[in-house]
Amino acid sequence: MWNKRQVLTNIDELFERDELSAAPDVGWPDCFNSGVFVFRPSNDTYASLLQFAVTVGSFDGKLGDVFVD
Repeated sequence: MWNKRQVLTNIDELFERDELSAAPDVGWPDCFNSGVFVFRPSNDTYASLLQFAVTVGSFDGKLGDVFVD
């Protein structure tokens, strides 16, 4: 977790979520806030991210385009 986050309640439920779960970013409705997120490593996702990087370039503000669900 990012050092500017403080956990005040149990967060076990976060680890039962899908491959990538994150809170939406208030400033950008199509992006997520990476301050608190949970992910499960996947070779398929890794391949998709590599393809996205080759095709689009920067991930800056664009990971929401990769994880659209």
